[in-house]
Amino acid sequence: MSFTQTRTTTSNHSEYVYYQGSTSLDHSANQTNGNAVGGANVALAIGYLYLSAASAYINYRSFLSFDLSNIPVCEIESATLILTRYNTSANDFDIYIVASEASDDVGTSDYQDGITGASGFPFTDDVTLYKDSAWTVGGTSQGDIRTTTLNSNALSDIKSAMGSGKFKLALLNTYDYNDTYTSLSAVSAFVIKGPMFYSTQDSTTTNHPQLRITTKHTSFKISADTSFKGGNHTIK
Repeated sequence: MSFTQTRTTTSNHSEYVYYQGSTSLDHSANQTNGNAVGGANVALAIGYLYLSAASAYINYRSFLSFDLSNIPVCEIESATLILTRYNTSANDFDIYIVASEASDDVGTSDYQDGITGASGFPFTDDVTLYKDSAWTVGGTSQGDIRTTTLNSNALSDIKSAMGSGKFKLALLNTYDYNDTYTSLSAVSAFVIKGPMFYSTQDSTTTNHPQLRITTKHTSFKISADTSFKGGNHTIK
């Protein structure tokens, strides 16, 4: 007889890294290192910011980590990423979820090196997707909880992290991932475009990113007939 068990793990750390340049959004995406991290910022940014007056072109990538060292290794049936919106959906576009090997604290060098398999830009053919296609986040308002099911690549890496390590992922916007900033007619505005979510720096723990894992288990029923013939018997 088999049964399932569901555990929800809160991210131990989540933070964005960005590169700000003065040339173009495509140029900002095509950099090895970022020039700043989110730090104490309570939001995760995955999109871009363009300010024509300041000649500022900023590309954001977010990195999430989940400590699974306290979960015993077992078979996994499914895994769901749970994020809480920080902004409205007014400026949304799709995002991609990919494997990450970012440092535990997240630094500027993780801008590219924190993406598993990335050795240059574009890295579309090099990275490992944790969702088979782009994610249309949905939701409309700040505080809306959004969920998405991860694929078999993620399940394999989650299992590898169980009992001993951390499962890490990165969030990239569609223009960054697909190297299509050159086709975007960006409008200058003092607002980060794209979906944003609460980070682990937010004071409300329930807003932090979560990973819901459903595991599969098999139970065994053991039956036996025992007979006692003479003597003294103690059962402990």
